[in-house]
Amino acid sequence: MAHTGRALWGAAVTLAGWAGMAAAQNPAPGSAPAFPSKAVRIVVPFPAGGSFDVTARVLAQRMGGPLGQSVVVENRPGGGTIIATEYVSRLPADGYTLLVNGPSFVINAALRAKLPYDIARDFKAVSQTIGLAMVIAVNPSLPAKTIKELIALARSRPGEIAFGTSGPGTSHHLMGEAFQLAANVKLLHAPYQGGGPAASAGVGGHIPMLLINVAETSPYLPAKRLRLLMVTTPQRDELVPDVPTARESGLPEM
Repeated sequence: MAHTGRALWGAAVTLAGWAGMAAAQNPAPGSAPAFPSKAVRIVVPFPAGGSFDVTARVLAQRMGGPLGQSVVVENRPGGGTIIATEYVSRLPADGYTLLVNGPSFVINAALRAKLPYDIARDFKAVSQTIGLAMVIAVNPSLPAKTIKELIALARSRPGEIAFGTSGPGTSHHLMGEAFQLAANVKLLHAPYQGGGPAASAGVGGHIPMLLINVAETSPYLPAKRLRLLMVTTPQRDELVPDVPTARESGLPEM
C-alpha cells in the first residue's frame, strides 16, 4: 500500500494501511531490499503547533518502532496547503514520503481551475487519522457571549469583524463563508498559515474571531483567553460539552 506510492492522511482514527507496509518487509528472495530501508518522512502543510502537526508527530512516534526506522516530520506551510502538496507530488512514489492533509486536499481541486498536481494520479490514500470539531471562537474583548450576539454585532459593523482561519481554501475558510450566508452577515477573512498561528492571533487580540479546530483552542481555555460560541458538529463535542451546536444556536444550515 504505502510502499508503492505516496500517502495521504485524512481525518478519523484508524491504522489501516500499515498492513501494506508490514507485508513489504518480507520480500521474495532476490527482490528489492525490504521496506523500509531508510527514514520515512511525514510532510505537514501547516506550521508546528496545530492539530495536523500534532497528528503527524504522534504518527511518527507510533510508526518508528514497528518500521524499525526513523520517521521525521517536515513542516511546509503556505499556499492553502498547495506548497506542501506540490512538493510531495514531485518526489519519487516510493512510499518514503507521507502527506498529512485534510479537506483542503479536495477543496483546492474543486475551487481552483488548475493545480500543479493531480490528486487522483499523484497520490494514494492510506488512512484517516483524526476527527475534530470546528468551533467559532472570539477574543474575550469582543462584546459577544453567544452566536446571536455575535450576529447582531456583525450586522451593526458590516465588513469590519475579521475571522481568522488556517488558510485560504481550507474547510475553516469555507465554514466561515457558510456562516456569513446562514447568518446574513458580512465578515472579513484573515487567513493564516495554520490553526496554531490563527489561534495565537486571536488570543493576542490581533483578530477578534476564529474558525478553527477545537483542539487548537484547548491551551487557552483554562485561563479564559478565548470564548467558544459554537461547534459545527451535529452533536456537542466531548472536549467542550458546554458549547452549543450550530442547530442549537439557530443555524441548522451549518
